[in-house]
Amino acid sequence: RRFGDEVVELECDALILTTSRVPDDALYWELMERSAEWGEAEIGGVYRIGDCVQPRHALDAIFDGHRIGMELESPDPQRPLPFIRERQIWGAPTIPKLGDARPVVEGELLV
Repeated sequence: RRFGDEVVELECDALILTTSRVPDDALYWELMERSAEWGEAEIGGVYRIGDCVQPRHALDAIFDGHRIGMELESPDPQRPLPFIRERQIWGAPTIPKLGDARPVVEGELLV
């Protein structure tokens, strides 16, 4: 982007505009209108992710797809589960589970 009012014309074969700030959710709403048919097709739910929620960077949309794939069988896949942070602690289990107490090693609470 350049300051000023100078116009620059560029020759190109294709142009991709990435300026939309409106969610592309038409397919979601069409599927919601057909929710009566879900039982026959064994569809348990339809969830909004990526640009259906709001336009954003491609990496964020890709992460949405990854997250919903990992959490599809959670009680409410539309709401993200909290992250489980992996911490390597000498003398303690290295794979924490959600809701675990903080590990104690040799009588000391590790923070």
